[in-house]
Amino acid sequence: MHGSIKNYIGFGAILTAICLMGQTVFASTAEPGLKITLHLQNYAHVESVTLNRAKEEVTRIYHEIGVETLWLDSPLRPKDSLPHLTAEIYINILPRAMEEIGLPSGSLGLAPGSGRNRSQLYVFYDRVEWLSRRQIAAVTEGKTYRWAKPSQILGYAIAHEVGHLLGLDVHSPLGIMSARWRLNDLLKLSYGDLPFTTQQAAVIRAEVRIRQQESRGGAEVPGMN
Repeated sequence: MHGSIKNYIGFGAILTAICLMGQTVFASTAEPGLKITLHLQNYAHVESVTLNRAKEEVTRIYHEIGVETLWLDSPLRPKDSLPHLTAEIYINILPRAMEEIGLPSGSLGLAPGSGRNRSQLYVFYDRVEWLSRRQIAAVTEGKTYRWAKPSQILGYAIAHEVGHLLGLDVHSPLGIMSARWRLNDLLKLSYGDLPFTTQQAAVIRAEVRIRQQESRGGAEVPGMN
């Protein structure tokens, strides 16, 4: 009996050491000072509780890859400004998808354009609600056993589109950057366990770093306000 207890204690110490080593590795590789500013426009009039929880989800997702977030509920910049020179993202939550742009039915949002120098994204709340209802139906049908809250889906949808603006132009077969989340992805999402890959995280950090450097250098360019 005493031997078993000692074994459990020893095993627990090993697990603790492994966890601490993992934290140490992350702390040593994460670059301090990386931050993105997220300007949010709630055109869909999403409830404040849902919206705040979605923000918390986005903040957690990016914190885990070494990027901090600053949220601002403010109007969009004037057209003559240069938001692409800063690590600023403009999030527009719309009540429904725009039919004229011809998005696939499973798309929750849109980050227009391609390549660098982009800052605008759109998330369609009707599709967030639709996906939430679809999951509940899947639970009823016995296809899965848990569903994600609308706030979680909204948060992950925002994080996905921000990822597109920060260097991840191409969708991945699975995970947060998948073009369409399957039930297994949504199950992981419900547990807050649908992260960026190590490679995706590195791309995002590099893009944030570049934008911050350009922002500091751009402030000295003649004629800029």
